[in-house]
This record gives sequence, C-alpha cells and structure tokens, in this order.
Amino acid sequence: SNIPWENLSSRLPPRNTPPLILFCRHYEAPFLGVAYYPEDWDNTGIIGYLYDPKYKCFYSADDPWQRNFGYNELYDASAQFVAIYIDTMRCKFEYAGKDWMIQFWKGQYGYVFIGHEIGIYNKPKNRGTEHYDAVSDEEAIYMSMTGYRKGVELYTREYGKYWWCTGFVPGKLDKFSDRSELSLTARLTMKDNEMLVAFTNSLKDNGMILGEDFTVKGLDVYVNW
Repeated sequence: SNIPWENLSSRLPPRNTPPLILFCRHYEAPFLGVAYYPEDWDNTGIIGYLYDPKYKCFYSADDPWQRNFGYNELYDASAQFVAIYIDTMRCKFEYAGKDWMIQFWKGQYGYVFIGHEIGIYNKPKNRGTEHYDAVSDEEAIYMSMTGYRKGVELYTREYGKYWWCTGFVPGKLDKFSDRSELSLTARLTMKDNEMLVAFTNSLKDNGMILGEDFTVKGLDVYVNW
C-alpha cells in the first residue's frame, strides 16, 4: 500500500545507510549495524531491487519498472557512462515463431557493487530493429545462478522461474577493465527440445564448448561462464 507522506519519516532507515540500499524493500547490513524491514512497499522495491538476507545479495524484483523497457545494445554501449563496466554474451536464436535472446552479464555496477545477470528476451520476427521485449510470465524459464569472484562463491539465486535473474554484492574489481575475476554457473531449463537445440547452438556460436563451458542433461543446460 502507499505510505502517506506525513508518516514516511518514522519509516525511514538510519542516516548511515548506503544510498543504493534505500532502493530495496528490506535489507540487513550488519557491517553497518543497521537493519530495516518496512512492510508497506510492494515487491518491486523503489527502483526494482530487493535484498536477500540469506545470501546477502541484492537482486531484481519479479516485476520491476525495467521490464517495460526491454533490451537493445545501446543500453550496454552507454553503461560505462554511469560507471557500469561489464562483459556480456548474447545468445540469439529462433523459437516458437519469434527471435529470442538469452543474455549474460558480469561486471562492476557503479563503484561499490559487483554482480551477474541473465535476461530472457524476445521480439516479433518482423520487427525492423534489434530491440527486444522482456518475455512474459508465461515465456519465462526456470533457472538458477551462482556468482563467483576469483573462484569464491558470492551468492546463489535459487532455482525458480525468471525472466531476469540477477545478483549483486558490495565489491570492487581489481581493474574495472578486467572482469575475468568474475564467473557464474547457471542452470537453465528449456521449454522443449526445439528450444534446447536452438539455445545450445547459439552457445556454440558464442565460442562455448559442449562438455567444457556447458553441459546438457534432459532439458537442463548447465553453463559455466
């Protein structure tokens, strides 16, 4: 429900809360001695991010405002201008009469967070531009993701249905220009064999090697990137 402005001050977090944490519905920050659990914000957070106290990571809500804007490559090209330094892999394929893309990201997000993302998008085949829409709830797939830095596990996003699976933790890369210290493992469950073949072929087109960079078990694709 909406919070009346006159009652908002009593619900604000402590003064020493980092600004990015204010964007979340609830958070714990033991390293700062603060914890905050407002009950009135819905599960989109203020700018679409929530906090997972179990894995101590931030993640995107199920239906954030960003979903309305889909994806095109201009977003990545302009990311450095807002201090986001990322590597990405775009897996494009045709499935169910549409152009699909499953995209992976990893890198530095601002000056205080590192993280990983997997996004699922598609577009009509007759669209004249390379702008993709975020998939619908029905088109979303089941997946999980674990993020690592220098081989050390940072967090896990548990297996569930996602259109955008993300995880971010406080941290700073040794060099913003070198994201090789970050990696992820992911399990992505395809809807059927047609989607499985199309996606795995796209992984191969991106230089991923079956048996080394990804494996297949039934409709599950396990990616190490």
